[in-house]
Amino acid sequence: MVKHMVLWMLKPEAKETPEILASNMERLIKRFHSMKDASPMMNSINVYPTVRHGKDVYDFAVVMEFDSLEKLEEFQVSPAHKDPKESQFGLSIREKKAVIDIETED
Repeated sequence: MVKHMVLWMLKPEAKETPEILASNMERLIKRFHSMKDASPMMNSINVYPTVRHGKDVYDFAVVMEFDSLEKLEEFQVSPAHKDPKESQFGLSIREKKAVIDIETED
């Protein structure tokens, strides 16, 4: 099993108020779940908000599970991952991201 984890740090204006943050997160979570629905190679996807806040703390993590590295690579070039409209939205509110892929026994 391969876990693909993406940490997102939102721009300050994307989380300026609880209402703005909730609206942006709702759109992102819908997008993430639509990727799962359109990607038979993905086993699961979950979004986890941070429990801490601070200068270098990311706002949330997206954790996706795949049966193999090959399935992850297949997903990354799929149309489900490359939706230009939604990618543009993510880029417009994201300050930075970090990615790690790990292999697990489960």
